[in-house]
Amino acid sequence: MLGHKRDSIEKGLYSYPQGSHFIVYMKSGDGIAIARILHQNMEIERHFTQEQTQEIIKHDEPEQTIEIDDLEP
Repeated sequence: MLGHKRDSIEKGLYSYPQGSHFIVYMKSGDGIAIARILHQNMEIERHFTQEQTQEIIKHDEPEQTIEIDDLEP
């Protein structure tokens, strides 16, 4: 998986820097489910509660899936 593990927030949560932002995501099937896109100056931990991450986890079918192989390192 690309990005940094954010297991301290929720097991399976990752963040990936993109320009001046962080894409915060979890693996979902063959792709990813994007949870948030945050500016690099924002503290990721402040934008997630356990309830919010559980909501992300329980969605079996995200609205849009991006194949992991399509992401550039």
